[in-house]
Amino acid sequence: MMAFRTQSGLIYSRSAQLHRDTDGRLVDQQGNALLGVDGNDLVVASATPSVVADGTVLVDGQPQGRIGLFDADALGGAVTDQELPELADDATVRQGMVVGSDVVLSDEMTELNKATRMAETGAKLFQLQDDLLARAASQLGSIGK
Repeated sequence: MMAFRTQSGLIYSRSAQLHRDTDGRLVDQQGNALLGVDGNDLVVASATPSVVADGTVLVDGQPQGRIGLFDADALGGAVTDQELPELADDATVRQGMVVGSDVVLSDEMTELNKATRMAETGAKLFQLQDDLLARAASQLGSIGK
C-alpha cells in the first residue's frame, strides 16, 4: 500500500494516478502528497519521472527517491493512521495496471437478491395494511346506514 499525506492525516491506497505539483511533490488526483520510504513527501526534479518495480523514482536515469510501499496487513484494517506501518518486503509497483475488485461478485449478488426480497416483502405488508384499512372503512360505512 502507498501512503498519502492529507490535511487530516494519512491515508493508504493500492493505486493512484500521480502527477507532479508546483512544489515538485508527487500527488494524487486530490492533491494528497505521496510519501517516500522515509515518511516524507516524495519530491522529484522533473515532470516526467519513471518508476521501477521496487518503487524507485528515476529522473534521467538517476534515483530521486523511493515510493513507500507499506505492509497492508500491519494496518490492522485502519483506513487512516498517524503512524506509518512497516515497509513491505515483497511489494512491487506496476504501472498502467487496473486494480482488481475487492468484492466477490457472487456474494454481492446474493446480498442484492436478499435486499430485493426484503423490499418486496415490505411493499406487500403495506399493501395488506391498506387493504385491511379499506375493508374496515367500508364496513364502518355500512354499519352507519
